[in-house]
Amino acid sequence: MKLIGNRVLITLTKKEDVTASGFVLPNESKGPDSLQVGVVSFVGSGTLNDAGVLKPVSSDIVAGASVLFYYGTSVTIEGKPYLLVNEADIIMVN
Repeated sequence: MKLIGNRVLITLTKKEDVTASGFVLPNESKGPDSLQVGVVSFVGSGTLNDAGVLKPVSSDIVAGASVLFYYGTSVTIEGKPYLLVNEADIIMVN
């Protein structure tokens, strides 16, 4: 699979107050616009800047990394549920 742009495909993990990765989720993060925790499955190649040079997705965001993020579009690929997230919506990597 190859993602286009600065998109990241994430497998959502069960939300807890403190995640296995050590992220602490405050009470206000449990609303409808709450932070979510997941594991990166695939990473896009990045985006082109104004000069036409590829700006890759952050080297910290790699397959297997735990991430804390806002927003995502639900997708199902080969029967498995994922969230498609823009790199800018990822706020922490562990």
